[in-house]
Amino acid sequence: MNRDVMNRQTAPSTAPARPGVRLYRVRVTDRRQLSPNMIRVSLGGDDLRDFVAVGPDQRVKLILPRDGETSPNVSPDMTPKDILALPESDRPVMRTYTIRLHRADDNEVDIDFATHGPGGGPASAWAQTCDPGSEVALFGPISAYAPSEMSVPQLIAGDETALPAIGAILEQLPPEAHADVVVEIPTAADAQEIRSDATVRTRWLARDEAGARPGELLPDALASMARDRTYGYAWLACESSTAQRLRRHVVEDLGLDKGQVYFSGYWKIGHVLG
Repeated sequence: MNRDVMNRQTAPSTAPARPGVRLYRVRVTDRRQLSPNMIRVSLGGDDLRDFVAVGPDQRVKLILPRDGETSPNVSPDMTPKDILALPESDRPVMRTYTIRLHRADDNEVDIDFATHGPGGGPASAWAQTCDPGSEVALFGPISAYAPSEMSVPQLIAGDETALPAIGAILEQLPPEAHADVVVEIPTAADAQEIRSDATVRTRWLARDEAGARPGELLPDALASMARDRTYGYAWLACESSTAQRLRRHVVEDLGLDKGQVYFSGYWKIGHVLG
């Protein structure tokens, strides 16, 4: 979900000082259907030679061209604030997504898109129709995953919008780590095989099998999974109101300090999805 606020500055702002955080011009190199409701788009280009990985849940702003344009209306020194300051008639589509996989040797990254069905927004619609060679841009990356140590026992929960980040986190956990994972997905066929060197318990919650609405299955399943368990870190990302409910349970009932919990509302019921 894009939470940027309009900023009416007219000149490009100073680029962030963090190494590698900047705008990257890329092209679609591949697109494939992973499951009924998930598409993987590979993006590549020489510009990604400078892309610096910052963490397993690294997020970028995906910047797409407007209808009728072949590439987004951006320049290399722009930041998201600069893009939001463009007149609406010139402003490209911009949404936040997670890098699922970074192949540094190939100058490529993968981004997975939850397609959301008929109610999907412009980014998920683009992912379903983009062709190899299509030009887009990325700005980032940043990461929020920050346990005190990667090896601490972890509780990880989210819906299909968080599945790319969850997959990337699990694949980078060390062998001595333990993680309990709860993922809510539209259908059972959207479950993914995720390899991890850590000890991982995963519970998949298929809404179609339960006749449930988005976010309805996660709270009780998380409480059941976490019963009588002790964690050093929790990572929670899903629909906004559900994420807040999960955080309350983790802090108030499981006793984690707020500094040991990351939570994010990736989208909100009633709002256009990515």
